[in-house]
Amino acid sequence: MPPHRLVLKKETRMLGAVQVMMGLINGALGRIWLLFYTRQFGEISTEYKPAALLSGYPSWMFLFFIISGVLTIETEKKRSPNLLKYAIRMNMNSFLLAALGLILIGFEVTLVLFKRGTVFWQEKTAVNLSVCLWMSSIMDLIIARKVVEWGNEAFYRHRYVLRP
Repeated sequence: MPPHRLVLKKETRMLGAVQVMMGLINGALGRIWLLFYTRQFGEISTEYKPAALLSGYPSWMFLFFIISGVLTIETEKKRSPNLLKYAIRMNMNSFLLAALGLILIGFEVTLVLFKRGTVFWQEKTAVNLSVCLWMSSIMDLIIARKVVEWGNEAFYRHRYVLRP
């Protein structure tokens, strides 16, 4: 009996490519944020601590989303059930990491918005970078959820066909 082949939506490869691009965008935003923070460290008030940046969230999200995207692309190419399992697990991890990042960044921005007194331009710039990272994380969350949904549909509902 020939090995089974998964039936996946063609858009899965496109979502994998978008995941890789979003991972690169997260990495670039994290790098810009880190450079800004290190160069303006003295000017940023001691009350403002970028929780997402200091926790390493942009770096982890960068790695997780690039790996998730590559696994998703390879799953659509090879249509292997085992590769699909790994892609689903990695996308679930990316989903959870994006949700954690949204909470961290939301908490950080909320604290800055409710701060009394003057807000310096460095803090405004830092908040703008955090908001860009937050929007990118929302996109990451949506994409990872969709890939997991499509992967589960293909894997757990046993939509296998025989190789031609």
